[in-house]
Amino acid sequence: MFIVVASMIHAANYPHFVLAFTETTDIESNPDYLDLRPNDLDRHLYLWESTLTGTTETDSPYEGAYYSKYVVNGGWCGLGFINDQPIDFATFAHNNFILHFAIKTTATCPLFIKLESGGYPGYGRVNLTGKYNVPRDGAWHRVEIPMSAFYASGLRWKGNLSGKNFFTLISESSTSGQVISLDAIYFHCGTRLDGTTYTPDIPEEISPSYPSYYYVASETGLDGNNVVDLRPDDMTRFLYVWENTATAAPTTGEAYEGGQFSNLKTSATMTWFGFGVVSESPVDFTPFTKQKYTLQFALKTTSLMPLFVKLEGLNKSSAICYLSGEYDFRRDGKWHLIQIPIDVFLNQGLDWNGSITKNNYFTLISEKSEKNAEIAFDAIRFKAGDPEVITEDPLTPPEILPEKIIVATETTNIENDTRFLDLRPNDTDKFMYVWENTATGIAQDGPAFEGAQSPNLKINSTWFGFGFTNITPVDFSCFAFKNYILHFALKTTAIMPMFVLLEGRGEAQVNLNGNYALPRDGQWHEINIPMSEFFNQGLVWDAPMANKNYFSLVSQLSVPGTTIAFDDIYFYQDPNSAVKDAVENKLQIVQRGSKLYIQNADNHFINIFNLQGINFYKGMSGEISISGFPAGIYIAKVGDITKKFILK
Repeated sequence: MFIVVASMIHAANYPHFVLAFTETTDIESNPDYLDLRPNDLDRHLYLWESTLTGTTETDSPYEGAYYSKYVVNGGWCGLGFINDQPIDFATFAHNNFILHFAIKTTATCPLFIKLESGGYPGYGRVNLTGKYNVPRDGAWHRVEIPMSAFYASGLRWKGNLSGKNFFTLISESSTSGQVISLDAIYFHCGTRLDGTTYTPDIPEEISPSYPSYYYVASETGLDGNNVVDLRPDDMTRFLYVWENTATAAPTTGEAYEGGQFSNLKTSATMTWFGFGVVSESPVDFTPFTKQKYTLQFALKTTSLMPLFVKLEGLNKSSAICYLSGEYDFRRDGKWHLIQIPIDVFLNQGLDWNGSITKNNYFTLISEKSEKNAEIAFDAIRFKAGDPEVITEDPLTPPEILPEKIIVATETTNIENDTRFLDLRPNDTDKFMYVWENTATGIAQDGPAFEGAQSPNLKINSTWFGFGFTNITPVDFSCFAFKNYILHFALKTTAIMPMFVLLEGRGEAQVNLNGNYALPRDGQWHEINIPMSEFFNQGLVWDAPMANKNYFSLVSQLSVPGTTIAFDDIYFYQDPNSAVKDAVENKLQIVQRGSKLYIQNADNHFINIFNLQGINFYKGMSGEISISGFPAGIYIAKVGDITKKFILK
């Protein structure tokens, strides 16, 4: 019998404990442990800019024989654990981890935890407020934070990482002389190092004593009972567009609901935008801490700019959720309903346990907005209970799925060959740019890697970069239907860190070290990077794109006067990506009452479609409510595995 415990997923063949600061012993050959503890070789603990003074103490540890004590030296402080060499963090993509640490302090300063990764924004942050409000009484207190809280706020831990802080504790407003002690810093999958079990907070059942809806922007449902009206009224509740980052734009087409919706056009000069809804009079948000609620809102845009929702609360707390991964939506100019459980925000330390005044209870923000882009919104509300089952038309594959997408090659005779998508510069709508004159093209030095020619650059500054981009939209959705590998060749003697940066909906970078290390011997070397390395960081290529770098090479510490040659840049289909029947047969699906249990030991993304291609579920939970699914035949897609099943 196959049973899924949805809250704690344990994947075999991956570590279930990741250690940052513990006294755990005898684990050198134990595959259940990933040891990231400082070793003074390639893993370190840094006290940033002498903002803290640290000592090892033995008087009253939380566990073992000792703990770390830190004394604050100034108005801010921070410490971080970091690795120099690449370490595979894939276990975090295959297991539901919990961050565990013990803290004791009498310091009254605000504190937050920050974890770093690749991609954009490159980190996740959780404030020690709300459910993580640590008593400042000088006694030890255990803090446990689901990693999903960091993922929602932007963290991407799915592959090799180096030079990133995998645990930091920070205060941006501390006082000299305050003391903070830490112990037992590690990640677990539900069972702690001492053998005890982590129990997540479970909200109460839906109660008629709490509001069923809080309406922020809506034309329907307001005549119902037990609802709260939070819509702007220009008296005590307001919608603000911040710093003229956008202006009202004409509305075209139908609203998502009712007869009206709002449409904004981003500034032609600003590089960010945001708007928020706020109340000048107190609103009691306590019910959000008592039972389940879901934030629902509809968006419509063709812009690929990254977006996130931010909610603000008491005690200067806030939380964000990036509209990527599970909460992504298509940028196709059609309405899409986004649904985010309120726990996503509360698990980041958002404090809504009381009445809130002058805090934004809904904001939509982009820190990298596109200029003159339009984004429409409608039906913003908080609904009691779980997200609804919604149906969407499936993503339609392009007529042609090319085998190769070429960026810089001398391939010929492909004008009418559907096996190729040609993205090479043509000085019309596709270009290669060297950024800010950081390098200059010089004569070719020796044979090309392929063909007769290869570009050669002389670096002019202490950083450099070049990229390939298009100004006329090109459909990149083939990357959503095939697994591709990025191929390129480089030749250099320059000893400098470099990374490949790809842009789209979001962005991602892969450093040329570890598995993708480049010898600096002045000879040609091929690099092959699976596109999953970029997509695992949050990059999305599933729609037409323009004005994005679909290949760029960057160094932030380059060596002036050195040279680098490149050649043969293209993407090719992974020959090993076909799904085999033997793999498909391993996918187990069980129905029990109104619940569907899907084996998802590797924590992949799950989609469920009917035979008409309508999407009935999108998410990662292995326990799915099917009360709204009509009887019929369905297809479950878990990662790259698909399987048909029948609901009667």
